[in-house]
Amino acid sequence: SGLCHSCMDAELQAAREALARELYAYRCGDSGLAPTRHGLNLFLAAVVKQAAGTEKAAGRTLRLRGLQLGPRSGKAIARALCGSGFGGLDLFNNPSLGDSGAAALLPLLGSGQITSVRLGACGLRSAFAPALSRALLASRDGAQLLTSLELGGVPSDAKIGSEAELSGANQLRAIAGLLETLAERCTALEVLDLSHNALGESPDADAAVSALAVLIGGGDAADGGCKALASLSLACNKYDLDRLAPLLGALSYADSLTSLDISENSLGDAGCQQVAAILSPTAAAEAAAEAAAT
Repeated sequence: SGLCHSCMDAELQAAREALARELYAYRCGDSGLAPTRHGLNLFLAAVVKQAAGTEKAAGRTLRLRGLQLGPRSGKAIARALCGSGFGGLDLFNNPSLGDSGAAALLPLLGSGQITSVRLGACGLRSAFAPALSRALLASRDGAQLLTSLELGGVPSDAKIGSEAELSGANQLRAIAGLLETLAERCTALEVLDLSHNALGESPDADAAVSALAVLIGGGDAADGGCKALASLSLACNKYDLDRLAPLLGALSYADSLTSLDISENSLGDAGCQQVAAILSPTAAAEAAAEAAAT
C-alpha cells in the first residue's frame, strides 16, 4: 500500500511539474515577456512550495494560487488534470483567469473528478455562474460528488498582505440559476463561499437570496436544498437586512449549517440581533427576560 502511494505521489509530482512548465510559457505569452531559465525556475519553485502539505490531504489538491495565470491556463490545467489523481483545485487570486479560463475547467467538475474547487479573486463576471450551472445540470455524477465550491474572497489559510490581496475580486452575476442548480443537484455540498462578490448589487439579487433560502433547507419542497451544507459565506456582498430577510427566515431549517458568515454587510444592530435570536433562541430569550426585569 505504501509503495502504491509513493508511486501515485511521484506521478502527481511529475504531472505538476509538466503542467507548471506549460503554464509558465502561457503566462509569458500573455504578458508579452520572453521566457527565461531563471523565470522558469522561480515559477517551478513557487508551484512546488504551494504543493507542500497538500499531498497527504484527502483528494489531493492542486494549488496554483497567485501565479498570474491567464485565460489560456484553464485549458492547460483541464488537460493535465484529466484522469490524474488530483481531486481538488485551488486557483485563488489569479485575476486574469476570467470567465473563459474558469469555464475551461468545468469538464473536471462535470466528470466528478474534481470535487473541491476554489476560484476566489479570479476575475469571474457574468458568464461563469450560468456556465457552471449548465455543466452541473448536464453531468451525471459530478454534481452529486461536489463537496466544496469557493468562489469568494480570502480563504481561511491565506496570509493577509500577500496572496490575500483581492486585486481581481469576483463579481458573479446571474447567480440565482446556479444556486437553484446547487440546491437541486449538489446534495453532498458542504462548503459554499460567495463572499466579496457584491451580490447585493446584482440585478437578480432578490431571486438569488430566495434561492439561497431553499438551498440551506427552507422552501416548500421537503427534498430540496443541500442537506450536508455546513459552511456558507456571504461576507462583504453589500446586502441590507431587507434583502437578506428570506435567507434569515430559513435559518431555522438549516440543520446541518454550523458556520454562517454575513459580516461586512449593511445589517445594522437590528439585523445582528435578529440573526443572534435565530441562531441561539435560548440565549436571546434569556437576554430579553433579563432586559425586561431591569
